[in-house]
Amino acid sequence: GISFKADKLMKLQGLIAHIVVLASLLLSAQGWAAAPILDSTNAAIGFGFTGATLDITYTTVSLTNPVSFVCAGAGDATSSTTHASGVVHGSDTYTELPSSFRHDGWDGVSVWYKINPTIQAAATLTITFPAAPSITSGIAFVYSLVDQTTPFGTAALNNGSSTAPTVTVTSGVVDDVIVGCLSSDSASGITEGGTLIKEQQNIEGDTSYGAEAYAGSTSQAVAWTQAENTGWAVVGWSIKQVSGGGGPDTKAFYKRRIQ
Repeated sequence: GISFKADKLMKLQGLIAHIVVLASLLLSAQGWAAAPILDSTNAAIGFGFTGATLDITYTTVSLTNPVSFVCAGAGDATSSTTHASGVVHGSDTYTELPSSFRHDGWDGVSVWYKINPTIQAAATLTITFPAAPSITSGIAFVYSLVDQTTPFGTAALNNGSSTAPTVTVTSGVVDDVIVGCLSSDSASGITEGGTLIKEQQNIEGDTSYGAEAYAGSTSQAVAWTQAENTGWAVVGWSIKQVSGGGGPDTKAFYKRRIQ
């Protein structure tokens, strides 16, 4: 009768729910979670000369699980002078990514971050240096769908004098995004090997800065090319996806459904 048909329909609905959850578990097990996404529209860059602070206009908007990053670069013969001492964006104070500073004898670069940044339209981002470097630069950008507990991996650092600035970042997770920042002496500009985030070429004819990204990989060379055989410093790191792609706890959900 009608009650029998209703009972069969409920069982069928329950079976479909189990299949959907199992499919989600299989996708997660295969590493098909959502990778972090760059907000390329609001990425910002700026540079200055002989000043202990650099101001950049930077906008952060409403995103799911965002983390904002700032590459703070500078050119000066004194290593400590090129190592930024603080980054503030409106009401947000940033933290330096551990062990992320590199200096090559002239160019220095460090990375700063803010988990779940405040939504701020065209607010001033200020990078502070302990002294006044000859040249300063800042690149600011935000990724969404980033793990809010462990947003990044260990920074990889390198410096040298060549036409091929590079550093290899080991992530171990296919869906992590690999990013890097470059500070270079190049007067002929730089060419990114990955997807461009932002770059500033030939500042005063002798310095270039850039940030780039690569799709998820367990190990990735973050690389640029430059026409000159000249000095450079590179920092690379992985941006971690939200566990399970930011979706529900499918294992707990499935357990509840079959009890």
